[in-house]
Amino acid sequence: MKFNKIKASMHYEFQKTITSDIVRDFANVSEDKNPIHLYEEYGKRSIFKDKIVHGMLIGSFFSKSIALDLPESGSIYLNQ
Repeated sequence: MKFNKIKASMHYEFQKTITSDIVRDFANVSEDKNPIHLYEEYGKRSIFKDKIVHGMLIGSFFSKSIALDLPESGSIYLNQ
């Protein structure tokens, strides 16, 4: 779909299961090894009461969506 064909009323979604392996891989690549992301016991003692996923890992799916799905394959996510 070309960019000029995108309308405000359109809808896009995709699903992704975030596994512990994905979080661990992201922690290794980003070097963000905050224990809140990696250790269940640490997470239980936090305000979240569980481990949480890196915000930038979730944010990276915006890049994937724009680069591969919207508006067309090969698009570049420049800013937000």
